[in-house]
Amino acid sequence: MTGALLAVALVGLVLFGMFCSNSYCTICGVEQGTLEWQIPFTRITYWQNNSLRDTPMSRALNHLALAGSHDHHWLAATGGGNGITCALGPGHHVMSAVHSAQVPAFLQAIEHYQGHEKAQAWVQRLLDPRTSDHAGSLISMSGPPSAGFASQQEFDRWWKEHHEILEDPALLR
Repeated sequence: MTGALLAVALVGLVLFGMFCSNSYCTICGVEQGTLEWQIPFTRITYWQNNSLRDTPMSRALNHLALAGSHDHHWLAATGGGNGITCALGPGHHVMSAVHSAQVPAFLQAIEHYQGHEKAQAWVQRLLDPRTSDHAGSLISMSGPPSAGFASQQEFDRWWKEHHEILEDPALLR
């Protein structure tokens, strides 16, 4: 019986030492999930696995060639395990933007009707943890059509209606 209890305690300690986290690339918006097996109650990692997952934003940036070839720059977002119940990093501010269904349609419209530079400026706002929440909220409030715009005129009408919100000086610094 003592051996069984010891085995259960050992398995429990090993499982307790598991730490899971996610991060986002500040250039392309791809998500990295990380699983670390650590010595319980320490930050000493003895095994780690990373996996990349596309997000709606990273797929759009890839399609529009707005990220280009780059080394990923990871921004820690969330994590938990090994005695930590909720770890929050600055990357949690970009989570809603990279997973938004509206952001890809917005970026595609900006890139198509206003050009690559304007779209790139929006990408930087959306992937900067200091401006991402605000930029994503403004896009959501302006309600770009998820199916896109049929013409330059249709986009121009929509832009005229929403440009004051979208050109908020807090974002344009």
